[in-house]
Amino acid sequence: MLRSERPARHHDIWPNTSSRPAGRRLLSLSHRPGNDASWRQLAEEDCYVAGFHGPFRHVQPNWRSVFRVSWEKVQMIVLGLNGGFLGSVHDAAAALVVDGEVLAAVEEERLSRRKRAFGMHPFRAAREVLDIAAVDPREVDMITYPWDPEALGARRDIEEMDIRSALIDSGIAVRGQTPVEFVVHHVAHAWIGLGYVDSSARQSVTVVALDGGGESTAGAGFQYRDGLMSLLWHLDMKASPGAFYEAATVLCAFKEGDEGKTMGLASYDDCATMVAGPECLKMQPGPLPLRSLEYSDAVNAYLQAISEQIGTPRTFVQRAHTASCVQATLEQFVWEILDSVTTRTVVLVGGIALNCSMNGLLARQLALRGQALIIPPPASDTGVALGSALSIEGASSAHTITTASLGRSFSIQSIAECAHEAGYAMRDCSPVALVDRLLSNQIVGWFDGRAEVGPRALGARCIIARTDSSRVRDRLNMLKGREMWRPLAPSVTQDEFTRSFTGIASEYMLKASQVNSGAVGFAGVTHVDGTARPQVVGHVGPYLDVLKAMGNAGAPEAVTCTSFNSSGCPMVYTPEDALLAARTMQLDAVAGDGWLIDLKKSA
Repeated sequence: MLRSERPARHHDIWPNTSSRPAGRRLLSLSHRPGNDASWRQLAEEDCYVAGFHGPFRHVQPNWRSVFRVSWEKVQMIVLGLNGGFLGSVHDAAAALVVDGEVLAAVEEERLSRRKRAFGMHPFRAAREVLDIAAVDPREVDMITYPWDPEALGARRDIEEMDIRSALIDSGIAVRGQTPVEFVVHHVAHAWIGLGYVDSSARQSVTVVALDGGGESTAGAGFQYRDGLMSLLWHLDMKASPGAFYEAATVLCAFKEGDEGKTMGLASYDDCATMVAGPECLKMQPGPLPLRSLEYSDAVNAYLQAISEQIGTPRTFVQRAHTASCVQATLEQFVWEILDSVTTRTVVLVGGIALNCSMNGLLARQLALRGQALIIPPPASDTGVALGSALSIEGASSAHTITTASLGRSFSIQSIAECAHEAGYAMRDCSPVALVDRLLSNQIVGWFDGRAEVGPRALGARCIIARTDSSRVRDRLNMLKGREMWRPLAPSVTQDEFTRSFTGIASEYMLKASQVNSGAVGFAGVTHVDGTARPQVVGHVGPYLDVLKAMGNAGAPEAVTCTSFNSSGCPMVYTPEDALLAARTMQLDAVAGDGWLIDLKKSA
């Protein structure tokens, strides 16, 4: 039989496919004819004819006594999960990594339509990443989960069984013996951060993870060198920077998860003083201690300490002062940690790493010493499912992640069909025609390519508008149900960033920069303190084409970019989500690569 005539994966014809380990291919097959005790390795042609075709079916009950098989590893398929099980009550997500390459990462909230997926398992997300990558659940070699059971006082074997059983019960038919690897929470954070470091810069990297809390600590420091990730220190739970900032958020009358509002509010006060904040209580490296302080207790302790020092804020001005004091204290705390770092590449991860104002300041200070600050787009717990999966093979085989767009993409045809069902028509629309609409003060939902992972809209699922109008900014805030004082951010080209901003460029909208005094056309995205948090778009594509078309029309090469969702709702994921959200917010249109759906006109 000619090689070209054989099935591409003829080993899948085995009568008992579960006997083939996932991610493996046949290396050799030996045959013992009759009762002969000797084994004869079959040639490739014999393997196909005798081992994988008709005769094999007749010896299925005792095939192990007739054939001896050797397997060769061809790929390692890892399914990373977070949420719903031990340790995690929010930011459920799933990711699929094959041989160190990230094929998909999706947050459960994007599919369940419940913000941050509190208390939810990542079943929808797991099915989605498997489907995106076209991987059968039975092919998964390993499941990872970014929480250590023993540090939480639980039994590893019971938690492993619970995760497997729950997946199978939900219809995700992983093999019954698929191993579950538990990864320490801050280690998972560290690996997602390292994943966004270019492979050429991975010789020596310091990773700092800071958040509200992992299993029993509030952060950790790591050194990555020569292919190994080494723990440098733990941060005591009593020094939780996340608990400290959440306490301030509560004092400012915001809800849990609204820390971004506290950060924005801080800019309305310029007379900040340090308050009783977290101390740098580093613990020696070693096994995680059992939890001795609950996160809620840490929040309450900071609530009391801050209110005793500066009082309970009642007015907007008082709330801004509280936010400003806490912001300054946090910046000082994190700088004390980073100040001693000597590696050229520094990675900051964890929920604290979403503080753009702090990040911009830290990035500039490090740059003066020749150091680069790297922050991954899913720096918070939205990325720990992916980080836990990346930790299995390590950075030696891991590919550099160069995008936040790791979800599903949708064809223009499927979007057009969705629009038709909703009573709208899709029409062709060039970047120039779209810019004409934006400069006519229209506000447009942008839907293109694979969906982002992480909290930032980065040119895939976003709402765009002109950057030079405070009136358009106010209308956009109103349509989304946001507070009118909150800033919006721009997406800009690299050339525009160089012309109009002073700071360290951020591809993922995670570092604030100063808007230059001579910059023109940024009234709608400049915050009260003269800063903005621009996304610098470097990849070629339709979104960059729109930015350049804005420049050709005499405006800055920029658009206002905010997440495609109304207040309290997750970012849109599907075309159906986009049209529903756009109609609910009364946007003018939804557009993408060469197309537009005018929501003011029916089909």
